[in-house]
Amino acid sequence: MTLHVNLCSILATALLLSSCSSFKQASADRYVAEGKRRLEAKDYDNAALAFRKAIQKNPRLGEAYYQLALTDLERGGDISRALVALREAMTLMPENEDVKKRLAEIYLFAYVYQGAVEEYPLQMARGIAQSLLQQNPNSYPGLMLRGQVALIENQNPEAATYFEKALALNPESPEALAGMGTVYQRANETAKAEELLQKAIALNPEFHPAYDALYSLYMQAGRTTGAEAILRKRIEALPTQPSARTALAFHHFRQRQTNEMQQALAPLSEDAAAYPGGHLAAGDFYRGIGKIPEARRYYEDGLSRSAASAELTTEYQKRLAHLLLIEGKREEAEKAYAGILEGSPNDPESRARRALLNMEKDAADSLKQFEALVKESPNNPLLQYNLGLAQLANRQSEPARTSFLRASQMQRNFLEPRLALAQMLLDTDRYREVQQYSSEILSINPSHPQGRYYRSAALTGLGNLTEARKILLQLLKDYPQFREAHLQMAFLDLAERSYSAAEARLRNIYKESGDVRALTGIVEVHLAQEFNTQALKLAQDELTRLPADPRIRLLLARTAMRVKDYPLAVNEFIRLAERDQNWDYLYLQLGMAHQLNGDLPRAILAFRRASQITPDSLEAMLRLAYAFEVSGQPKEAIAAYRQALALNPNTPIAMNNLAYLLAEHGGDLDEALKLAQTALQQVPQQRYIADTVGWVFLKKNDVSSALQIFNGLVRKYPDEAAFRYHLGAGLLQQGDRNSARAELQAALERQPPPEMEKKIRALLAQLS
Repeated sequence: MTLHVNLCSILATALLLSSCSSFKQASADRYVAEGKRRLEAKDYDNAALAFRKAIQKNPRLGEAYYQLALTDLERGGDISRALVALREAMTLMPENEDVKKRLAEIYLFAYVYQGAVEEYPLQMARGIAQSLLQQNPNSYPGLMLRGQVALIENQNPEAATYFEKALALNPESPEALAGMGTVYQRANETAKAEELLQKAIALNPEFHPAYDALYSLYMQAGRTTGAEAILRKRIEALPTQPSARTALAFHHFRQRQTNEMQQALAPLSEDAAAYPGGHLAAGDFYRGIGKIPEARRYYEDGLSRSAASAELTTEYQKRLAHLLLIEGKREEAEKAYAGILEGSPNDPESRARRALLNMEKDAADSLKQFEALVKESPNNPLLQYNLGLAQLANRQSEPARTSFLRASQMQRNFLEPRLALAQMLLDTDRYREVQQYSSEILSINPSHPQGRYYRSAALTGLGNLTEARKILLQLLKDYPQFREAHLQMAFLDLAERSYSAAEARLRNIYKESGDVRALTGIVEVHLAQEFNTQALKLAQDELTRLPADPRIRLLLARTAMRVKDYPLAVNEFIRLAERDQNWDYLYLQLGMAHQLNGDLPRAILAFRRASQITPDSLEAMLRLAYAFEVSGQPKEAIAAYRQALALNPNTPIAMNNLAYLLAEHGGDLDEALKLAQTALQQVPQQRYIADTVGWVFLKKNDVSSALQIFNGLVRKYPDEAAFRYHLGAGLLQQGDRNSARAELQAALERQPPPEMEKKIRALLAQLS
């Protein structure tokens, strides 16, 4: 009986689960059907919502992912979202040709138009094409995709083979005809190319890629009348497509035909029924050719007429806000974006713009905003780049470098992250890497002024001054007002010890622009000539004139360090740290100033604060450890060196110093020897590490190994007091008292530090 009840229970549960599953499937199917109706009505937001609900009901429903991707593609949304949805759809519907075709087209778009750096998108498109052809050697989508990939790879004969096969399957295919026409155009068979492209247009008058290809063909052949005619034909075929009119307008702009350009654009603002977003397209056109007042006029007129469309209203507001940015009106732009976000709080573009504008005022909040935006759109290179800027503003150098690298890898032709990386490397004097990035920038745009500037800066740093000057002279000829080039020319003069020329150029830049880099350069000119008093006075005078400028105060603090006025350096770094309490660099500099000023307790406090601000800072931990060491706190120093090695196990200085402290203060000698020998393997020519290895051998009573090292060091570096002292100690331990006394006396003559001198005299006292 019990068995019977349990069996019934199991059967009931199975039926219930089956019923729930069927209900969820039916519910998911209803949402898909609703989404398709919404999509057909171009109600994109509600269509996307319905498809997402379908996915919630049934996460294995490939059709829902597919339709969600189509929604994003049709409304021109985030292409990365469509990519993710199509990937999922292809996994769930591996036999669906259209899913594969659309996914491959996105990969091709990413490679060609978005400029992906790596071959990955092209490889993926090729792989999808191959899979379609493996399923069916006569797959029309597979043949077309394979032909397009071959075109991108400049393999014209191979492309022709695939397009010919596609035409054999579908002789009336505009896409295949246009593809074959492009092959003929590249082979300079203009007549055949024109014939095929014209046929493609005749078969499908709305196939705009054929118009673009034919226009390009006519312009290359100098047939401007034919080029204009094909653009007008496109307008006739696509009377409600704004891009058809802006293409004709741009043609007239290139021909300097202003009246004709205006006539081409006129219907965009006059015929609201045909062009509901016409003012937007016209404004974008004028913004693109640099005519900002005209762009504003169209945007403002469009905004006044867009009350019925919340989406259009937001777009006009964003365009107007962007114009304010172009004009440098930051505060007005910030207010404009704030107003947009009141009506559309989740608009990603406006959130990004506002976060950028807010970066100077509240870097932490800006960082938080970009972190959220990148999380929402991880494949957006512009957002990744902006995240790097926000990280840099929050002095997170390593995360910023990573973000810039990611952005540069996402988009092949995206210069800004490469420029940012070049500047970061230049700031840390890593000239070979600056040269590498300048080459990358110039491979994308050979005439790019900043790319040429970074090339000259790298060559200056690497000592190739002749080539650097050659680049700068041409750069200044092309861009006479390019300040960075003038600055670099001054630094080149400084490197060549042309002090008068360098100073004159820098003073002129500083007078015209107030650029603190020029003031820094003048200070460097004085310091290079050992005019320390003048250098310090110049920085002090400028700070008196501009007391609120932290950059000048920082220059004064650094200059005080350079001229060994440590009390002044301490005072200025304290003032800076009071203003900016979360910049680890200031506390590192303050700690060094205290240490050089003989105030080790305050140095330790400053280094500790730097390590608290940036817990993963190896430099802060090493400086803290060394300050503990020289202040006679071996236990704390040992702990700090261990923390440094936890941050980076391959740090020779930490291994060496920890080994020496362990040997000196009763630590594990086997561990000490292993640390010192590992450090020496990494830096074989470092004499002080070799000395530590010898000292640990001596502590382990391996006197012969220790003496072998110390004798070699003293022969090579006879004036090093520490080596003489250690050799004397080893000889004494061996029992050679006379030789030991001679080495210890020699060590004293070389004026060792006070602590070492005390130890040497103690050994000499034993000998007496």
